[in-house]
Amino acid sequence: MAVIHTVIFGYKPEVSQSERDAIYQRFLGLKTLTKDVNGQPYIVDITGGKENLSKEQLAKGLDAAFIVTFKNFADRDYYVNTDPDHAAFVQEAGPKIANGYVHDFEV
Repeated sequence: MAVIHTVIFGYKPEVSQSERDAIYQRFLGLKTLTKDVNGQPYIVDITGGKENLSKEQLAKGLDAAFIVTFKNFADRDYYVNTDPDHAAFVQEAGPKIANGYVHDFEV
């Protein structure tokens, strides 16, 4: 079983396209940047999209979407609660994000 951590957020209106692009690249970069307590990579995969391309009119102000895959809930919990690189990303990007949604599930 794998754990899928889905993150979708909307930017504040004043956030420029170049800032959005930088946040997108920074999020994707967490895959190679983050390490577990033993210094080993632990994120299986990160993929995402910079903008919502859906025609269904259900975006509710959300823009960028990411899917982060972990081997287990322990790795997901480390990422969310402890990982310093993830915490730095949240601190940097957080002030530019208006709203968000996170949904985790097993596959």
